Amino acid sequence: GEISIVENKGVSHVDDFSEMGITDGLIAYYPLDKDFKDYSGNGYHGTAYGTPTLTDGINQKCYSFDTTNGIDISNLTINANMITVSGWFKREGVPKSNCHILTFDTSMEISIPDNTGEIRTSIIVNNVRSVSNHGSGLTDNGWHFLCMTYDGEYRKSYIDGKLVGSVNIVGTMKEPTTNTI
Repeated sequence: GEISIVENKGVSHVDDFSEMGITDGLIAYYPLDKDFKDYSGNGYHGTAYGTPTLTDGINQKCYSFDTTNGIDISNLTINANMITVSGWFKREGVPKSNCHILTFDTSMEISIPDNTGEIRTSIIVNNVRSVSNHGSGLTDNGWHFLCMTYDGEYRKSYIDGKLVGSVNIVGTMKEPTTNTI
């Protein structure tokens, strides 16, 4: 899978895209196919903790994570009120509890709660955590593209490019202090 993080970008223009997706406003891009480097050119390289394993991905190799390993990207600074976080995800088996895909301490999260097959997204705005579950179908052991956006007014959740939930929450996003994939 891969993870992309874009800040302060609302509407994109066709010229903003490259083979790695949107580049205007891109702060980090992790293909996760051979290493934990940030390929955006911004130098927010990750460091593995535990022992992530290399396995088969959609088109090439990718890393597999469980509750004991992941990527620390604590050198990544996010200070924005407009952000998009997206990535490919494949759930294998049934985890004992929530499956966290991306967490920025408690400031922002994309996860799969228990066995519901929904996407859970959360964000802290004006020191209040807004969290909700949307959609379905994430328990089929297939690859899915997950995305969360926040534009200063709405937190939106997407599964495989389809909007599955939108929550109105206006204000200033809390700046994360700990970032892990």
